[in-house]
Amino acid sequence: MGSKPGQQPYQKRSLDECYRPLEGGVERELPTVGTTAGYLEIHALVDGRLRTRSLACRGGVDSWIYLSGATDNLTGSQALLCWFGQYPQYGESSMFKQFITRIAASTGLAVVMAAGAWAGNITPADYQRVVDEAHAKFKNVKEGKNADYIPILATVPSDMFGVVIVTRDGEIYSAGEMDYEFSIQSVSKPFTASLIMQEQGPKALREKIGVEPTGLPFNSKIALELYDKRSVNPLVNAGAIAAVSLVEAGSEKERWNKVNGNIEAYAGRKLKVLEEVYNSEYETAWSNRGIANLLYNYERLYSDPEEALRVYTRQCSIGINT
Repeated sequence: MGSKPGQQPYQKRSLDECYRPLEGGVERELPTVGTTAGYLEIHALVDGRLRTRSLACRGGVDSWIYLSGATDNLTGSQALLCWFGQYPQYGESSMFKQFITRIAASTGLAVVMAAGAWAGNITPADYQRVVDEAHAKFKNVKEGKNADYIPILATVPSDMFGVVIVTRDGEIYSAGEMDYEFSIQSVSKPFTASLIMQEQGPKALREKIGVEPTGLPFNSKIALELYDKRSVNPLVNAGAIAAVSLVEAGSEKERWNKVNGNIEAYAGRKLKVLEEVYNSEYETAWSNRGIANLLYNYERLYSDPEEALRVYTRQCSIGINT
């Protein structure tokens, strides 16, 4: 790629060649490698709404100045910085750590992941310590209450609390309750969205459901009237019911088997439906039934409305543990 007017062309250089100590011993830039070095994701809670920005980063001081500017309007926000590096040496660079630390300090953001040495230096004892500290800090929090729009959810013991980390290698670190089976509910939505993309590609999800935030409650009926795409997003109830209806199936049984099998594949084990939860939820599903029928009326549902509602409700009633 070419350089901007007035800039030096990108060059390949070693780490040592790129270390330029400035006043106070601060190094100035990362190696420039002529390709994408990685991605910095900024997840911020701004005025009560989650905003995400993903930036492809090249090496060179201009890229890092740009990244610093990209966080200016996040000052004081609750946010996370995530670094996904394609070059491990970037995570090992002391300059990189100093740069990200400065951004975090100036914006109040928390660095949660980096490439290379940072991730590699986390030991099993570190994982367990973090889990134990989080559990000890929050186990006595009493604020809030159980959801009761599904009657049986109000009966779940509210004093159960657990913290678990599962690494990509399958190691488990836990504290507190981890075996109680509770219904997956809305946590199931991304998995069925992924099934649609696996079967039909991301374009089908974008065009037949939508991928934009509604700015309204997850079970909003008003959103169906405000937006031309009606369902708008697979992670709200309307979009999630539409996603179930979009699964390629010739019968309700086949539709359910696909939805359930997909979630089981992510879990790595057989899962069972909590029938008491399903019955309680389906018998009181007037709101979701209305959503399903409205979607069908607007030709944004792709199966029989009651079939889609039953499979969606059963999906939400799958039992999982921490």
